[in-house]
Amino acid sequence: MNNNNYNLKLRISYIILNTFLYLLFIGFSSFVISNAADLNSINQLGVWVIIMIVLLLISIFATFKIRTWIKNGKL
Repeated sequence: MNNNNYNLKLRISYIILNTFLYLLFIGFSSFVISNAADLNSINQLGVWVIIMIVLLLISIFATFKIRTWIKNGKL
């Protein structure tokens, strides 16, 4: 029973961290969208968009990894 309690706490912590990744992506995206004209004028819009896409891919990968761990019983 102690192991199940540990797994539940670990599962909740991973889900909370993954939620923060998505919130970071939303905040980062809103920053890029609101400052797109200024970023484009200094030729940095492409870099910021690439970073935004990488952050989204990391968030999606983390979601699928957590789902597979839960299905396999590791979490």
